[in-house]
Amino acid sequence: MLPAAAIVVLLQLPATTAPAPELRAAAARRVEAALAVVRSQEPELTEDQRAAALRAAVREAAGLLGQDSLNAARLAGLAESQGTLAALRREARAIATDLVFTPRVEAPRPPGFPAATPVGEIALLDHGPCRLARVPSGRGLRGEQGAFWKLFRHIESRRIPMTAPVEMTYDAAGRAEQSMAFLYPSAEVGRAGAAEPGVEVVDVPSVRVASLGLRGARTDLRIREARAALDAWLALRPDLEVAGPMRVMGWNGPMTPAVRSYFEAQVPVRAATRD
Repeated sequence: MLPAAAIVVLLQLPATTAPAPELRAAAARRVEAALAVVRSQEPELTEDQRAAALRAAVREAAGLLGQDSLNAARLAGLAESQGTLAALRREARAIATDLVFTPRVEAPRPPGFPAATPVGEIALLDHGPCRLARVPSGRGLRGEQGAFWKLFRHIESRRIPMTAPVEMTYDAAGRAEQSMAFLYPSAEVGRAGAAEPGVEVVDVPSVRVASLGLRGARTDLRIREARAALDAWLALRPDLEVAGPMRVMGWNGPMTPAVRSYFEAQVPVRAATRD
């Protein structure tokens, strides 16, 4: 078992890397203000001078977020980068957008379902027991859309309200999507068991997950990068261990533009059982 001193330290470990919303907003404003100033100084200052000013502002914004924030680490890394001013501006704007991004609400969350994880940050979330309809996923975008519409027809035919997010489970390596599921509004709706061909309604127990918020296109590369980020964070958490395969929670439907799309990469975790 862990010694008492170690247990005290573990209890102090944060449940999220995300700073408070007001700090994220303040950091985003600092970056956006610097971008505006750099743009206005274009005739007077050289590119190197403008890049230096923007790097200084990015460094200040990182300091506003605190040492636990993954976005602070991104900003700090950007401040030390040696890329072009155009690349610096592009990445700074992307991070500022991440800091204040709010997912588009296209369907209600099931009662008690955790709120979205801030983009670029990791949080420990507790998901209660729930009922869901699940289908196997086909390969590629066409197969995924086929799974989505099969599930949509399932809930539509039973007059079950749509909820968000949609769950997609992956294999142990986190590389291949295995299934897609729609969460029922509650465990009192419908009943568990086989439904129409290819659709199964199942009751799943509560689970704790390490969740990383992301925006934009959900590509295989981004899923692999998300898993690597989660693994790196969990390596710093001796109190936790992986308890199951990765899943992705998609908050927007296939008709939502990628620029507005939001999803979470999640790994189930449990208390570590190390001796």
